[in-house]
Amino acid sequence: MKPIRKWIAAAMCAVLALGGCASSAVTAGNAASATAAAAVDGTAEVTVFKAGSADAILIQTSEGAVVIDTGESSFGDNLVEALKAAGITELQALILTHFDADHVGGAAELLGSITVDAVYQSDYPKDSDEYTAYVSALKDAGITAQTVRSGVSFSVGGASFYIDPPHQTSYASNSSNNSSLIIEMTYGSTRFLFAGDAMTERLEEYLQEDRGTFQFLKVPYHGRWQNSLEELFAAVQPQIAVLTAAAKEDTEETTSALEKMGASVYQTSSGTVHVTSDGTTLSVSQE
Repeated sequence: MKPIRKWIAAAMCAVLALGGCASSAVTAGNAASATAAAAVDGTAEVTVFKAGSADAILIQTSEGAVVIDTGESSFGDNLVEALKAAGITELQALILTHFDADHVGGAAELLGSITVDAVYQSDYPKDSDEYTAYVSALKDAGITAQTVRSGVSFSVGGASFYIDPPHQTSYASNSSNNSSLIIEMTYGSTRFLFAGDAMTERLEEYLQEDRGTFQFLKVPYHGRWQNSLEELFAAVQPQIAVLTAAAKEDTEETTSALEKMGASVYQTSSGTVHVTSDGTTLSVSQE
């Protein structure tokens, strides 16, 4: 695995205790739903790109890579360049949590430039230029996307993924955001949760599943405050939280709630965030 941080050109700081520094480390405790942790070989690295108020996330393991969301269409070239610079010419999976432009926008460029083995998508199409371009790129690449309507599990290089689908085909409000796929990743005894743009209805149904705690949380909906976040944070108990938000976003209430419970909070407006797991400990840097 060729860590992508080498392309972004900043070395990781020395690992420090959790705090307000640009680099920190946490050791995984016993997650409520975890049994004996599977042995892992090497590390898994999660890169949450600085892409404005948009999601673009790369996960690298010793045996392959996965992308969750692709940012706006204007970010597609940057994402492809970053992958190629990291030596990635093939993705084991592309997961699109939902079809808002700030999540699917770069997908057409990615599909036209990188070999993708499998595509997982939400079950709520949108009438937009970005969605149309994505569908066209799938056709050109000869890929049939899997629409996730029931839980999907797969593994890449010791990292186990579970994709949790929305439980409804429509929602009373914010149907696109509430159609978000929620992704769990387990690497050794470390657990990651990527919550897309899930809002109150979607978060409530997910929390009813009692999926346990996670050391890492990609906060839903770019860190914009919603009352359901209190319940989410209490259930997940994150030690590291990332907000994919531009500087203009009002994330103060969300950040405060996370910090009050002891989480270290990183916002991508301050730079791309790297989280590395050795199966037991998470180390974090931002640049």
